[in-house]
Amino acid sequence: MSEERTGPSVDQLEDAFPMIDRSQLETIREMQPLLTFRSAADVLDEAADQGKVPDEDYHSLASQASSSEQTLELHTDDPLDDEPDADPRSSHNEQRGQMALAHLTSTDYEGKARRAIERGSIRDEIELLQQIDKWANEALLDPNTASLPESAKEPLSMLGSDLISAVDDLAASGDMDALAEVETLAAKLNSSNFADRLEERAARRQEMLQSDGTAIDQVRQRVFDEDNSIGEMRRLQREAIENADITYEQAQALIEDVTEVIEEVVHNHDE
Repeated sequence: MSEERTGPSVDQLEDAFPMIDRSQLETIREMQPLLTFRSAADVLDEAADQGKVPDEDYHSLASQASSSEQTLELHTDDPLDDEPDADPRSSHNEQRGQMALAHLTSTDYEGKARRAIERGSIRDEIELLQQIDKWANEALLDPNTASLPESAKEPLSMLGSDLISAVDDLAASGDMDALAEVETLAAKLNSSNFADRLEERAARRQEMLQSDGTAIDQVRQRVFDEDNSIGEMRRLQREAIENADITYEQAQALIEDVTEVIEEVVHNHDE
């Protein structure tokens, strides 16, 4: 009995990944009975890491291909979408956790994160962060795994830092639409503290871009009160950045001025 195959045909893979030889795509199709554009991209990423195919942003291509293919029914069964057993120490949970840990260990997510940061879009970065985050949470189903796997920590940190910086870059350019997209995408991330921070930051930057800045005089008067200690000045600055009716440009100027005043105080104290 022949093995049932799902997902894109070789012709569809060739359309999605035109830089890859057809013979290599035939091999992927033959080896992967339950294939999606995304899993084909994973295989090609690994091959690129080993120098076997050109170094391209395959996940971005896969996303474009899968979104443009309306009639293709892809195999969607994914253990990450299954509820874990109620008993946290069940053998099934342990097996799922161990399989996820093996996946994280064997997959170069750090390399994928680096390529997404260098050549991908913010959407690519968020989707990759979501994927790693889900696998990391899956690994924690193993009762013997007490903390986030080391193989997930670095790529999550890399992507998180870059996305936070990207939000400020978008605010500096006044791109409201892109900030709104980041907020929406962050809301879809697997529940995590970082997802909340990213969503809140994108939402706050949108508020700043819409602000008329009427509160800036009052804010600066409070922050630079001569009776404030350095710690109090920093606290008031953070509160203003988080809540006050000020523009993004005013917030950046406030940060720079507070830093300058503190450096001057420290310098005078050292003398």
